[in-house]
Amino acid sequence: MIRAQLVESDYVSAVALNSRLNARKAARYLVVAGAVVAVALVAWIADWYPVLGGAVGGLVGGLVAYTLIRFVYAPWKARRIFRQQKSLQRPFELSWADTGLTSRDANGEYTTPWPDYTKWKEDSRVFLLYHSDALFQMVPKRSFPDDAMVSEFRSWLERRSSPNLPILAMQRTRRGGVVLC
Repeated sequence: MIRAQLVESDYVSAVALNSRLNARKAARYLVVAGAVVAVALVAWIADWYPVLGGAVGGLVGGLVAYTLIRFVYAPWKARRIFRQQKSLQRPFELSWADTGLTSRDANGEYTTPWPDYTKWKEDSRVFLLYHSDALFQMVPKRSFPDDAMVSEFRSWLERRSSPNLPILAMQRTRRGGVVLC
């Protein structure tokens, strides 16, 4: 069992991990960018400067928009949501067993059976356990008393993951985290 209370930076980290590009999304973005670059090259060779300007402007604008959304707007919005949503700020306890993950706080207790989780991810700061593509449960790693208990929790997640779920491949990130996709 662990006791935890989320802080604003936990939620910001969780939102960042949730929105991190996976290989499939990155490939889609690269295909679109490659198509735009191809259009720009054809326009440059054919002296179609308005098309060239549109292609370059679209590529630069898309990159700037993605960067601003990912690194400015999303963290700002996460901090705002954390301050608004009181349930994120309450202390809670988590325990795990063969039946599932039990969460307790001042408002009650709920056990989520392991098969109800659709996938999970982790980085150096937080575990995310997904109920669906749009809803996740956060477990900050700082809530564990030591690295051994973090490893134990990870092992529980690995052992109880449904074999039908696409989360069995582990990818190490550059920052030392692990993402299961």
